[in-house]
Amino acid sequence: MRILYLGPHNTKIISFLKTKHHITREERETGISYLQGKEYDFAISFRYEHKLEKEFIDYFGSKIINLHI
Repeated sequence: MRILYLGPHNTKIISFLKTKHHITREERETGISYLQGKEYDFAISFRYEHKLEKEFIDYFGSKIINLHI
């Protein structure tokens, strides 16, 4: 599975996910235009400091999770 991980580096989460999935991490502000030409199966937002656009969230539908501490 190709996962887009939004947020600062978190060794435990990323190491766990990398055992079975391809992870792309992005910490900068990201919008719907970022997804053009890319294919992700799932998105995880953890400690991401930027608001996600509705179109960005809609792109993933139920395949996006926003984690809060």
